[in-house]
Amino acid sequence: INLDESSKLGIAVEEAMMKVPEIGASITGRRTGRAEGDEHAIGVNISEIEAELENPKNGVIRPRAEIMADIRGRLAEVPGIITEVQQPIQHRISAVISGARTQIVIKIFGPNLGELRRLGKEVHAAIKDVPGVVDDYVEQQALVPQIRITPKYEELAMHGMKLTHVLSAMETALQGKIFGTVLEGERYFDFIVRGVDTLREQPDTIANLLLTSPTGAKVPLRAVADIERSMGPNEIFHENSRRRIYVMCNVAEADLGSVVNQIDSKLRNDVEFPEGYTWSIGGQYEQMVESTRTMTTLSLVAFFIILSILVVEFRSFPLAVIILLNIPMALIGSVLALVITNTTVNMGALVGFIALCGIASRNGILLISHFITLVHDEGEDLTPQTILRGCQERLTPVLMTALTTNLGLIPLVLAKGEPGKEILYPVALVIFGGLLSSTILDWTITPATVWMFGRKGILRGKKGIAGNGEFDLEESESTQTE
Repeated sequence: INLDESSKLGIAVEEAMMKVPEIGASITGRRTGRAEGDEHAIGVNISEIEAELENPKNGVIRPRAEIMADIRGRLAEVPGIITEVQQPIQHRISAVISGARTQIVIKIFGPNLGELRRLGKEVHAAIKDVPGVVDDYVEQQALVPQIRITPKYEELAMHGMKLTHVLSAMETALQGKIFGTVLEGERYFDFIVRGVDTLREQPDTIANLLLTSPTGAKVPLRAVADIERSMGPNEIFHENSRRRIYVMCNVAEADLGSVVNQIDSKLRNDVEFPEGYTWSIGGQYEQMVESTRTMTTLSLVAFFIILSILVVEFRSFPLAVIILLNIPMALIGSVLALVITNTTVNMGALVGFIALCGIASRNGILLISHFITLVHDEGEDLTPQTILRGCQERLTPVLMTALTTNLGLIPLVLAKGEPGKEILYPVALVIFGGLLSSTILDWTITPATVWMFGRKGILRGKKGIAGNGEFDLEESESTQTE
């Protein structure tokens, strides 16, 4: 497709998008194709349209997922196009991660382009009915009319010419070659020599192209090469030196991991790949798996470091474990919050889980430290009444801390579906739900476990805990007096 036709389709797409109430006339721009020197060069057959969402005139505010579904439905009515509907940042992240513009990329590798196209269509047919799959399509590789030029090596030798003579002449005539620069005012312009447009469209015209032999003789191209019309692929893509084709899709209203698992099952059971042809699943899912693996490893390392520090500070392994029991208590609320709001576990949620572990552990440290202070600084016996008193005295500061944190998170918790909140919303939701459950359960489970398993640790004394400076000083003075 040429630039004019692509521009007409772009206008039709803009008109369809402007029927969406949240878009109206707020389309910020359309870009058709990108320059050859661009880092993300694309042909003129591809257009990128950006639009800002605004509150509709009818006053009905819809979730982001519903708006995007409405856009997809209206674009489906425009014939002859393949569409992807994403937010600009997500679109660019996908392109950086996998080189494709979608969340999921199925990469098919093999030697034969025709077989790759057939497998691409078969894979596309297998995955398009998977729940949650949207914007699905096969990478556009098709046979297009071409002009094939086959050199005659014997004739070239007879005229004293080499293949490079033909290649250089064809490059100049068809693509153009820079022969110098022209100064106009303060600006320099390249001086390019290229054949007329009809030269690239008609085999007869190309056949009459004159080549200059080493002796200075003019030799028509038809005398040293066969020229014919044929069909050939419009593009040939390689990855790791292997020919490949992509089948791409996005995910809507579903968990990325579960959709990938279903696609993987479909490909293994429903599609038969010939010998020499392989496939893999990439895109954001590939990056998510790698990030999850890294975060899991770092979380385990951090967990053992924290456990070691607590054991050293409290001089009791049971007390350290009791403090860390706040983490599963917090996870209960986080998981319930994700389930109730139908939010999938993504990188934002994982970051929230990690932040929550530190916040939840702090409450246990404050409570157990106060138990130790009551016993060693105030001379209280370790009884259920002492533990109850410690809980009552620490209730107000812990509640103030938890309420202040949760009040600050409420705007983000209520921002579900709003553009730009895809990362912050799950972080806030996980911390909000976890603080609620850990704050409530902490006042029942922690005192009970301390009474059952932590009394020896409390009675053993304190080192490095709040208030220990006073205790150690008195002990030191008594030793010197003796």
